[in-house]
Amino acid sequence: MWSGSMPFFDWPLLEWHRVLRSRDAEETRAFLGSMAFRFDVAARDAAQLDVCVNGVYLPGIYIGCAQYGAPVALGASPMRNDYWVHLPIRGVWEAAIDHDTLACDARCAAVSSPTGEVMLRSNAGAARLSLSLTSDAVKRHLASLLGEPPTEPLKFVPTMNLADGYGRRLAQILSAAVIEFERTNLVRWSPTAMIEFAEFVVTSLLLFHPHNYSDALRRSDRMITPRDINRAVDYLEAHVDAPVTVADLVAASQVSSYALSTFPRLQGHVTHALPAECTVRQGPGCTAAR
Repeated sequence: MWSGSMPFFDWPLLEWHRVLRSRDAEETRAFLGSMAFRFDVAARDAAQLDVCVNGVYLPGIYIGCAQYGAPVALGASPMRNDYWVHLPIRGVWEAAIDHDTLACDARCAAVSSPTGEVMLRSNAGAARLSLSLTSDAVKRHLASLLGEPPTEPLKFVPTMNLADGYGRRLAQILSAAVIEFERTNLVRWSPTAMIEFAEFVVTSLLLFHPHNYSDALRRSDRMITPRDINRAVDYLEAHVDAPVTVADLVAASQVSSYALSTFPRLQGHVTHALPAECTVRQGPGCTAAR
């Protein structure tokens, strides 16, 4: 169970899913530059460089682990339009997101949106677990949950408390996924399972981590009726062999995911994909300086 610190992992993680392994600063800079990231390491620290980036690509999301050995700075180019959650595994990372500077450790993760500047700085020996979500996947799920296309860019609150609430639950889920990837090398994951897991991660982040549409999602709640439940059940029965997401059930039943998750007949299909915590508290574990 998650207890406010990352579980022990044998490093390096996800070796079957290598993205980059290098001790050369220019090679690292060129590779990350091709992915629209800016990379900097001081000349005096270059000898410590030991880059290990591994990750798994699923539909609409990426789950990866990274360490650099030396103190480094990593920035996202404006060309990138994805969302990120960075959870420290070892050491301390500093995240500068727009006008906020966040000290990220075992109690606090950083959440970035493609609406502003993002810069990560790590100390020597630090390592992190990262989740990336494509803008298209996030927008599609947000529109399904709202019942209409969003009218302005989605922006998440940049701090996520890992000590309790949804942050702790997400850390548990991602940690378990990494362990499963290590154990099975994705061999036992069917395409349907990959899609369902990815859809769940995107939907749960939208439902339980604060952003500028959170109030709109809560206002969409209304009293659930037997007709609503029947529509959801009919949809499930018609798609027995296909991936079914929370967003699908919201669209089919025309009620919010919060309401669906409280109804006994659907709990086996909905609540397995929704953390029990429906509110997120930003606790003292997250420190931000403006």
